[in-house]
Amino acid sequence: DRAGFQLGDVIVAADGVARRNVSELRNYILSRTAGDRVVFVVKRAEQELTIKAVLGLRPRITPPTVTPSN
Repeated sequence: DRAGFQLGDVIVAADGVARRNVSELRNYILSRTAGDRVVFVVKRAEQELTIKAVLGLRPRITPPTVTPSN
């Protein structure tokens, strides 16, 4: 939302390269670091729009705590 994405937007390119699927896009984003600028092309309804974004920090994922049962 902060970068201008809206629900229903479909990302078709990042930094000028078409991204064919979610895995390819995710791998590209993960190869970048916080503070990097990325230019996305999104399809919104019948239009293609350019959205410029600055990547933020990745959220930390904490594994759940397992308590042994007796």
